[in-house]
Amino acid sequence: MKKLLLSSLASALAFAATLPAQAEVIQTTTETQLPAQVVDSYMKPTVSRTKSVTAADGTTEKTVEPLIQERQERVIIPTEKVTTTTDITPARVVSEEVRTDRAASTTVVRKRVASRKRVAPRRRLAVRRTVRRRVAVKPAVTSSVAVRHTVVQPQIVQQSQTVEQKAVIIDRPDPALKLP
Repeated sequence: MKKLLLSSLASALAFAATLPAQAEVIQTTTETQLPAQVVDSYMKPTVSRTKSVTAADGTTEKTVEPLIQERQERVIIPTEKVTTTTDITPARVVSEEVRTDRAASTTVVRKRVASRKRVAPRRRLAVRRTVRRRVAVKPAVTSSVAVRHTVVQPQIVQQSQTVEQKAVIIDRPDPALKLP
């Protein structure tokens, strides 16, 4: 029964050692907007006057004159998106304890004490009787030996980083026009 219990315990530990560890996945996304870069600057009319002049022969000549102009800028606004993925596999300690029972084999020889000894006559006895004694059998001593195996798997950290850069081109009025 003990051997069956020990073998099933050892097989359960071996099965648990083959299972993958629970990995923790952390994903962090950071978006940053970099400073704007001016690509082009131009004047855009905000108020214009349209003149149409008709000639003597019946042709119409149309003229558009800007009265008020604003400075406009064409700007590139770069953005950067950084995605960091971290996989953390925790450290794992697998310990296995194996118990083996050892029976100490002792050979016990039963000795029979001499049944009759011849001794010198004393007190009218020619032969002295001795009591038969038997040596008791010593029980076999069992000892159990425990061996512990410990396997340490280190913590594994895997990190991957994805950088995605985009640029948006917009037209905007010159920021100097917004001063109070």
